[in-house]
This record gives sequence, C-alpha cells and structure tokens, in this order.
Amino acid sequence: MLPPSGSSGLRPAWWQRLRFVYRHADLRPSNQLSPISAGRHPTYKVSGDDPQFRLRHILPAGWYMVEVELHCEHVVGHSRFYLDHGHGESEALSHGLPCRNGKVSKRLLYLKSPARLRYDPVTAPCLLEVRHFRLVRMTPGAALQRLRRKLENHRTLVGGAWPSDDDLEAAWSAYDGLFSQDAGTTSSYASWIQQVEQPLIADLTEQRRTVSQWARRPLVSIVLPTWNTPVPLLRACLDSVLAQSYPHWELCVADDASTEPHVRRVLSAYASRDERIRVTYRPRNGHICEASNTALEMAGGEFVALLDHDDVLAPHALFFMVRALQDHPEARLVYSDEDKLDSEGRRCDPFFKPDWSPDLLRAQNYICHLCMLQRQLVKTVGGFRAGYEGSQDYDLVLRCTEHLSEPGQIVHVPMVLYHWRQTEGSTAGGHQAKDYATGAAVRALEDHMQRTRTGARVSVIAPGLYRSHWPLPPAPPLVSLIIPTRDAHDVLRTCIESILGKTTYPHLELLVVDNQSTCQQTMSYLDELTRQEAGRVRVLRHDQPFNYSAINNMAARHAKGSILGLINNDIEVISPGWLTEMVSHAVRPDIGCVGA
Repeated sequence: MLPPSGSSGLRPAWWQRLRFVYRHADLRPSNQLSPISAGRHPTYKVSGDDPQFRLRHILPAGWYMVEVELHCEHVVGHSRFYLDHGHGESEALSHGLPCRNGKVSKRLLYLKSPARLRYDPVTAPCLLEVRHFRLVRMTPGAALQRLRRKLENHRTLVGGAWPSDDDLEAAWSAYDGLFSQDAGTTSSYASWIQQVEQPLIADLTEQRRTVSQWARRPLVSIVLPTWNTPVPLLRACLDSVLAQSYPHWELCVADDASTEPHVRRVLSAYASRDERIRVTYRPRNGHICEASNTALEMAGGEFVALLDHDDVLAPHALFFMVRALQDHPEARLVYSDEDKLDSEGRRCDPFFKPDWSPDLLRAQNYICHLCMLQRQLVKTVGGFRAGYEGSQDYDLVLRCTEHLSEPGQIVHVPMVLYHWRQTEGSTAGGHQAKDYATGAAVRALEDHMQRTRTGARVSVIAPGLYRSHWPLPPAPPLVSLIIPTRDAHDVLRTCIESILGKTTYPHLELLVVDNQSTCQQTMSYLDELTRQEAGRVRVLRHDQPFNYSAINNMAARHAKGSILGLINNDIEVISPGWLTEMVSHAVRPDIGCVGA
C-alpha cells in the first residue's frame, strides 16, 4: 500500500496522523501493574491475576500482526487481547496468545471496525519484564497469506475443514480457533506437574511395597564430587538423597579440598547420620574429573548415578530408575528427563527427552541428568578423563555408549527425576557460563568420531550444540531426484533451475514425471529440458489419474541412481550443499531414510 500524494508530492495531513506501528510506549498500564523500571525493557510488578495494559490509540479497522516477548520468574503461559468496538469488552471479542518465557510470540488480529485494545499479559502475580511489544498494521493480502500458511501448518487441528478463498469469516474463525486450542492445552509447567506428573507417582508407602516385591534390587552408588558448596545447596542436595524411596543406595562423596570449613562440617554431620553416606576428603584440589574418579573408587554398587553438588534428586528418582531395570534387565545405561530450579527454588524449563538417539547425542549431551550407568561399564572405559573438565559427563557417556549396541541396553525413563539448579556459573543457566566446556565437548566428540572410525568432523553451532560433518565415499553415488508435476510451469521451472544451477553435489539425475499436463507452456518447457539437459534430466510420462505413490513408484523403476530423492515441484534450493549433506547421511550403513 502506497501513501497518496498531492501535487507537491507530500503526504496529506490525514496520512501523517494515521499510525501503522505501535510499540510498548503506546501501552498504558491500567490494572494491577506497577512500573518498577523504565528503559529499553520496562519491568512491572504484577499484583494480581488480571493485569491490564490499554493502547493509547484507537485502532483503524484492518489486519494487524502483534509480536510479544515477555520474561518473568515463572512460565508466562497465556496473554489475551480484548477489542472494544464501541459496545464494551467481552470474552467473545478476545483473542489468546500462548507465550513462553523469553520467546517472541506472534499472531494476527482482525478488526472489522475501529476498536480500542486491551492487553492482558499474564494471569498470575509476578515481576514482569516486557522485552518486546510491536503491533503492526498489515495489508489484507499479506495478512491472508500468513493466515493461510498457519492453517496449512496446522491442518489437522481444524478437523480437515478448509475455508474457501472467498470465505474470510471462516478462514479467520479457523485461524483464531488454533490459538484457542493452544490456550486449552498450553498450561504452565506447575499445572503440568500437578495434572500430569503427580498422578503417575504412587505415595511413599506404595513405592516401598513395590520395591519389596522386586526380584532385582541392585545397590546404586551415587557419585557426588563437592567443592566449596554453599551450605543451603549442599544440604538440599544431601537431603534429596536421604529422601529416596528406593533404599538400596550409597552416597560416595569426594570433597575436592574445599577451602570453606563449613563443607567438612556439613558432610561429617550427614555421614554420621546415615551409614550409607561415605566421604573422602582429597588433600589437593584436582578439579571435577579427579574428584569424580575419587568418588568412583569408593563405589561398590552394580550401578553408579551421577549427581552434582548443588542439584537435587526427585524423591522417587532411584525408584523409577531401578523400576526400569525390572522391565529391561539387559540395560547398562538408564537416563531420565530433567528440569531446572530457578533462583527461588521453583521448578522450570523441563527437558522431555527422546528415547535413545545416537545422532542427537553427537549434537548435544541430551542424556545429561539423571544418568545411571553400570559400574563395570564405567570401569571398562576408564572412568572420567582429566582434560575434559566442563564436559566430563559428555565424554564419559560417549565412551560408554560405544560399548552398547544391543537393543535395550540404553533405556530412557520418561519422568522428570533430576532438578538442575540455575546458579551463577552453572551451565544450567547457559553454556556460556563455562566457555571451556565447549572446547572440551568438541575434543570429546572428535575422539568419539576417531574411535568409531566415522570419518566425520565436528563444528560448533552454538555453545552446547554441535554439528557432525559426515564424509562422502570416494566415488559419490548417483542420486535420482524424482519430481512429479502437472502443469505449474512457473514453480516447476524455479524448482529445476535452482537444483541444476545451485546444487554442488556432483552426481545426480532428474526424473521429471509429467502427470497429464495440458498447459502448453509447461509441455514446451519439458521438451526444452529434454533437449538442453539430456545428460541430467529425463521426462517420464504418467498418463494415469493422480496418485503420488504410483507416480514415484513408476519413476523409481526407471531410476539409475542407488539413492532416490523425492522432490515436490514447488521447492527451491537455497543451500548449494543441501544434497551433499543429505547423501552424506544416506550412505551411512545405519541410515535408511534422510529428511531435511
């Protein structure tokens, strides 16, 4: 949309008054919001469950994109926008926006007529930091394009119903309904704990009764290195071990020559309380790896569990870990989900992990906490290695998993059993807190690649996130890219020209399957391709009703390559190395299918 202009070329006065972008400065706190600090990221004290901002301006009718980024000491949950078209506010004229702490959330708003806007950012008392607020007027065409893209991405959530192009009301209703469904399913982590987690956990008496019925009740040696741990954190850590419902454990503490006298007092007091707690005081500081190995030397259990000195185990942690052994007696490595404890000791940032995924482990130490390993396995690989401080657990797990190839030897327990404390200097608050950890992780991964003879090299995407570059064979295999099409000349040409013009992979052929095209422009282009790219492109005819599987199966029978690529006719190559990257995975003996 271009602004009108008069004979002088200047915008008229009404255009200059019309606002197209609204920011946080255009919001006025009107209820349960007390400003604490201004500046780039203003902060407010929220005193109730109904805080409200009001936009200082009346919004003209039309389409708007709203962007919000909030941060508070607990999960934000859900924001809501209320529109008053002159007849008051109501829930019927409100629109939800699920938000996550520190993440930008976006959605469209549609105003049939001018309206005032009220914005309710959160639903509970907190300290609220508004890091970003932006309300932008959009052209109808751009807004509808984004709306339809959202519906396309969430087609299953609208029950298969698909509004026609001219049914704006139906399209807007379906779009808005997606956010309503999100509102019903997106709850705070605290609510998830109460509604989902707690019903899965039997009471302490029932857990102990269950343990008494198990035929296998292995001793678990909890390995705990300490160094100058603050008293409250150390006590919380030790208390979490004493609170375990599974009783067959020993706590092996190796204090790494702490200089704070309270550490010895606390550890000695706890050791005198329970004979299962054993403490060694190292005469010299050797850092985390040497201290952990000292603790390992004390261990006599069938399994060892790794615990950091300022973290906390869930009371049922060992119960669920050992219960997994009842169903998987062959298991030698067991790991659980985890979350974090904020500065107030509240649970936050859950990490719900997948089952065993070797490629994900090469990208990040997703196993992390809680990890329980067969002690003999740890002994076989040599325990912790000095020089890998900061990523010592990652290095240990990589070496252990290299010895585990049978199904069921690595078991995931889908329960949050470990609470990782966000303290200053801890990687729980971000990997940048320990820069040396990244270098140690890269060395651990490079060692792993060399031991397993993958030929892959390692690079850093971001602290704690790594990329494996897998090699191609000396003679890269021929790849047959199958492109079904019917008419659609413009997108087909873009697709093929981008593949032929940008792809750096050296050995490919294109099989374009024409499924009853009638467009003369398309057919002329296919004839041109056949002439100009005879060595790389073949056009196959499929004169049958559309069936995507049948089309690809037919083309596969004509393919000369040992690798098939299934390509839609509306894709466009943007990264020259796309096919090299995918083939480098496809040729690995343990990989059958690669998706980008």
